[in-house]
Amino acid sequence: MTDRAAGLETLLSHVAQRPVPLARLARLMLAKGQGELSRQLGARAIALAPDNAEVQAISAEILSHGIAGWYFPMVHDGVRHSAMEMALRQVIRPGCRVLEIGTGTGLFAMMAVRAGAAEVLTCESNPAVAAAATEIIACNGLADRVRVIAKDSAALEVGIDLAEPADVLIWDTLGSNMIGYGALPVIEHAIRQLMRPGALAIPARGTVRIALAEDRKAYLRQMNIVEGFDLSSFNRLAAPRYAISIGDERLVLRGEPRDLFHFDFQSGGPFPEAQASVSLPASGGLVNGIAQWLRFELDDDVCYENLPSEGAYSVFAVIFHPLKRPIEMVPGADLLVCGAHDRRSIRIWAEVPQAK
Repeated sequence: MTDRAAGLETLLSHVAQRPVPLARLARLMLAKGQGELSRQLGARAIALAPDNAEVQAISAEILSHGIAGWYFPMVHDGVRHSAMEMALRQVIRPGCRVLEIGTGTGLFAMMAVRAGAAEVLTCESNPAVAAAATEIIACNGLADRVRVIAKDSAALEVGIDLAEPADVLIWDTLGSNMIGYGALPVIEHAIRQLMRPGALAIPARGTVRIALAEDRKAYLRQMNIVEGFDLSSFNRLAAPRYAISIGDERLVLRGEPRDLFHFDFQSGGPFPEAQASVSLPASGGLVNGIAQWLRFELDDDVCYENLPSEGAYSVFAVIFHPLKRPIEMVPGADLLVCGAHDRRSIRIWAEVPQAK
């Protein structure tokens, strides 16, 4: 045993039954990059003093570390859940084996069982999320039908993790640009290595859609004269795109949408880097950017789209790509918009006509 390990063991022996010092030690271990040990110590501190406010506060920091905030709003997207339920009931047949990539809360895996799946293997690369999902699935009485494995999908092997290739693939490794979180290589690997020939994927296809738009609060993303000082040089450091909630009234579409990129996920690809251009029509009014959102075909009949409209809700945001300068568009005019993706991110731009 090294001196450092021996010192830690000694320290642990002194605080093992003292919940507050134990929680503080857990936080120290997290700062030193020992996440798993930190979570174990935090859980032990909570077990010793479940009603101690300081222990609860420290443990909440530890347990939530590295957990994406979007898990919580995601489960309130009832429109998406309804679409998924319908697609699962149409795709799943009695006795079929389902592979899910991206367990999250375990919701879709449990919905697949409810739709008739004989067994579901669901993988989750984050160990803390996998542990929580395992507990949720057991709590709902489905541990005999759903197995959670704490692995990245790229590490799964037929004959080791899966007894046989799966019949249906559910994947939920998505970002608001559709291809974030390595979605395309994940699908390519899964369809080729983990699924039987002719297997079905949910979602089966996806389209990136765009339209001319105005962000009525775009000024919040820019600097000009502030307290009498010109800060405009800082604008070159602004991000080239940002997210807006689909129901936010600040976002106004200024024309009909068009499709920019389309992906046939069920084919398994390959999905090479690509560029595209499309002429976007204007309905009139001020345009200061391009709004980009998603449309999924979960199967041949069921679609889900996070179309921006006031008061709407989706876990997926609209991505707003600002123009170099705002332009006043007359009805019937159009603007040529270009896009490119590198399999992980999407860039969108337009050549704005020079002001006269």
